[in-house]
Amino acid sequence: MAALIKPSPEFELLLLCCRAKLHAPHDARLAALLRAAPDWDLLLRLARRHGMVPLLHRRLEEQAWRGVPQDVGRSIKTAYRAHLIRNLEMTKQLFLLLDLLARRSLRALPVKGPVLAAQAFGDVGLRAFADLDLLIAPEDFWECYRLLRDAGFVPEVELGQRAALTYAAQEAAMGFVNKGNGTAVELHWNFLPRCFGLRYDFDARWDARRPVNLERRPAAAMSDDDTFRHLLLHGFKHGWDRLSLVADIAQAGAALRIDWDAIGSDHQSGTMINAGLLLADALAGGVIPGGAIERAGRDRSARRLAASFARHLAARQAEARGIGALGRIYAAGQRGFAGRATFLWRLVFTPTVEDWKRRRFPNAFWRYAALRPWRLLADHAVTPGP
Repeated sequence: MAALIKPSPEFELLLLCCRAKLHAPHDARLAALLRAAPDWDLLLRLARRHGMVPLLHRRLEEQAWRGVPQDVGRSIKTAYRAHLIRNLEMTKQLFLLLDLLARRSLRALPVKGPVLAAQAFGDVGLRAFADLDLLIAPEDFWECYRLLRDAGFVPEVELGQRAALTYAAQEAAMGFVNKGNGTAVELHWNFLPRCFGLRYDFDARWDARRPVNLERRPAAAMSDDDTFRHLLLHGFKHGWDRLSLVADIAQAGAALRIDWDAIGSDHQSGTMINAGLLLADALAGGVIPGGAIERAGRDRSARRLAASFARHLAARQAEARGIGALGRIYAAGQRGFAGRATFLWRLVFTPTVEDWKRRRFPNAFWRYAALRPWRLLADHAVTPGP
């Protein structure tokens, strides 16, 4: 960790919360940080910003709340109880969704959310999540879209059947919000947006699925290898902007049975995955085998990215990244000059849901591609006058 950042006491305390298990030196360090009286206001702000309130609650509870001011303890306990109630309600909504799709023989794999909480954390209350994510087969998008819409979920973009076929071919996800209870759901048929150019085989993911016991009820989940790879790619997509993403890797690495030789073996996504491995090892090490870290460390681009992500995470104030900064990060995750140039071309000309929100050309993919650069220019490069 010291090789990448010099953390504040408050951030170091949150790093200890990421770990699946505290060994004696870590436990002693946590106790010392609490005795030193951290800046509690800063710690709580960082915990909320990084989605770490549930894990902070667990660590402080393990320490019997020693050194924690009563008002701070009450605030954390209250926030955790509200979080737990919300997670249990979201878990209930997940089963309702899975049942809805299963009645029409539509396959869906829940990812992250409560399933990952059960898989990796062993407790649905220990992971913060804002929505429910389902992986589906792209050919099932229209039927899933129609079922959710009829069940009271409002989609990001209103589509007819013909438009849905075009959308599924050029996009990777669609968001919905339940107009009754506010539950947010995302349907995915790829791990990353299409501009990354990664191929996705839902049938292979489905055939490799594994059972998970979620709140005393069985559910299907991706295989351990697929889950771990998805978490690494998901963290990269978000630029590793929250410490909870690192906690996901630390907890999953400790709990899942992973073929470490296979992780990062794909040439196209290798740097993105290697950067996540190096970051997680530096900030919450101990779960990723040395061989995997040694292989990842040979990737110079991954080393630079991991250091950049660590500095961004440790900043006291949240630093917003625009499309330009994210584009540079994404490009740095590609292999070689040709890979980066190809990615940037796709980034500029591959339409996203934002382009669909602006214009409707249901059966004319080229029009979205032609208009996207102008939309990006208008949104991100043109500064309005006073």
